[in-house]
Amino acid sequence: MADHSASSAASQGASSASQHQRIVLQKQLTEARMENAILRQQLYQVSTLLDIAVSKLGTMGVSLETPIDIRALRTEALQRAHAEMAQETYNAISASPESGKSPAQHHSKKFQMRQQLREHTSAVQCCAFSESEDLIATGGMDCRLIVQNYLNGAKMWNATAHEEAVSDVAWMNHHCLLSASYDNTVRLWDVNGGTTNRDVLYQYTAHGFVLSAIPLGPSLFACADSRHKTAIVDIRVGGKGVVQEHDYRINSLSYDEASKQILMGQSNGVVSIWDVRRLEQAMPAISSSTGSGLLASPSPPQPQPRRGSLNDANSTVEGDATPMALTEDSATGASSAPGSNGAHITSGNISIVSGPLRCTRLTEIENEPSHSPISFIAHFHSEDDTCRLLCVSGDNMVRLYGRNFTAFTGGGRKEGSSLYVLRNVLAGVPTRGNVMRSGFWKGERGKTEMSVFFDDGEMDSVVRPPRRLAECDLLVTGGPDNTAQVCDVTDDGGAVVLERLEGHRDRVTGATVRRSPKPIIATMSADSTVRIWMPVKS
Repeated sequence: MADHSASSAASQGASSASQHQRIVLQKQLTEARMENAILRQQLYQVSTLLDIAVSKLGTMGVSLETPIDIRALRTEALQRAHAEMAQETYNAISASPESGKSPAQHHSKKFQMRQQLREHTSAVQCCAFSESEDLIATGGMDCRLIVQNYLNGAKMWNATAHEEAVSDVAWMNHHCLLSASYDNTVRLWDVNGGTTNRDVLYQYTAHGFVLSAIPLGPSLFACADSRHKTAIVDIRVGGKGVVQEHDYRINSLSYDEASKQILMGQSNGVVSIWDVRRLEQAMPAISSSTGSGLLASPSPPQPQPRRGSLNDANSTVEGDATPMALTEDSATGASSAPGSNGAHITSGNISIVSGPLRCTRLTEIENEPSHSPISFIAHFHSEDDTCRLLCVSGDNMVRLYGRNFTAFTGGGRKEGSSLYVLRNVLAGVPTRGNVMRSGFWKGERGKTEMSVFFDDGEMDSVVRPPRRLAECDLLVTGGPDNTAQVCDVTDDGGAVVLERLEGHRDRVTGATVRRSPKPIIATMSADSTVRIWMPVKS
């Protein structure tokens, strides 16, 4: 009996010791995980600053050789750091007594949802604000194109615009929409006639799935397809234009109107920049020699040359002058087809036009060393001459570039200098395998009242007041857990998450910001809705 009690006591003691050891190990594991997360976050911040420093030194002609590829290391080890930190914060708040509140409710909100648009029946893939009216155009997997008033939700125009999903949409002017689709077509629509007018004004048939389409003026547009081809089309002459075949697929296009440059985001992780001034000068001559066509309109006024614009660059530029010869496109033919209401569709083809037309490739930007495919790019030029290039790539990161004004001296460009320098990097964005559209908004800041006699040390010791929302440069993109995130990218370096916009019931496919005195945000989602967000009234 005594032996049994002794063995029982011994087993209980061993069990207690084992349980105590498990508790100690669990505590040590938790501390190690927290320390690891903090170290990874610090490494991410240091590597971001190093990337920007190396990029800026490169623009000054100073090349640095580092034994470790810090970007590749960060891509592999730190791309989930932000998402994990956000999840840990969410779990900690959920475990608190105030778990009924969402994380956004634990701090003052900066944005509130103003309107929810529910007209689509499938995932929304693209949207575009009108610059002249309170309208937003949306396109989605349901093949529909819808125009609504984003303030009251009133539906102004809608149509089953394509046979396959709508991949891109843009405003040609205040009443015409340009839409691209996976059905290999780009179409132009007049949305001024109300819901009864669903006639196609113009149709261009590409060689493959149309991935991106952008307007270049009142009668010119560019598009890129899945067969590695881009086209610049003039709708005034029934489709006279330029087709160029590339070595890599062009996933996204953007246009810098002031410098007359097309920016192309490629599948090899490179952004190529093309000068199209000669093409724009040649297109009006082509249209005048062949007769006016659909939507003939005068050429837009030429903008005044600005500091850092390639309109002033007379020196030798980086890259090569690649001819984009006009060739006859056998994939399409000039024809007319009945529209949805019995009207006729003008179908464009690429025809032979006399005269040597060339489009000059100015330079290329290597987004990051691992060459992750670029899924979306956007160029922004504000009234104060601020230029930003937003680049979304498959390494779950969004990068923001600024114009390199030091590349231009004496009215020309320094040979070998880069047009853009890296400013901000945002990690943890779910971009891999998805086209994550993102938006940028430029804040307005007053002149500093700091004395010019302050040296750097004194300036650092001065406590600066916090910025108001209207003074911040904002980057809006998709985030984890069906959210969108608004980030402050005013300062060089990383991106400070100001707020996560919650409410969507499925993955956020992208966001855009209207160019207005206050940031008006539209977030798209796979839950078939578009949400409109506006700043909270203070």
